[in-house]
Amino acid sequence: MHDSTDETIRKQNTLSEEEYHRLLASRRRRLTLDVLSGRLDPVDVEDLATAIAARENGRDGADDETVREVALSLHHVHLPAMASANTIEYDSEDGRVVSQTHRLDYEFRIE
Repeated sequence: MHDSTDETIRKQNTLSEEEYHRLLASRRRRLTLDVLSGRLDPVDVEDLATAIAARENGRDGADDETVREVALSLHHVHLPAMASANTIEYDSEDGRVVSQTHRLDYEFRIE
């Protein structure tokens, strides 16, 4: 018996337990998902970096150098990995990120 189209799409968009843990092993990726969670409109990488830098430093603002470092690591490391896992859409040319966190399956059963 063949899976329905919806079930096939769901399986393709659901991370394996290993992929899920690898993706969320990084605190910066977890913060990224938290900042993007529930947002429907694109977010500029600089705005995302500013929000993440503030959370990492435990204050409302972060200095320009810290924001720049966060933006660079997002651009070169974290956002491409998250885009590969289909948890975000990332356009590196225009510097915008769109949340796809609805594709994450948060209910893993450890067997």
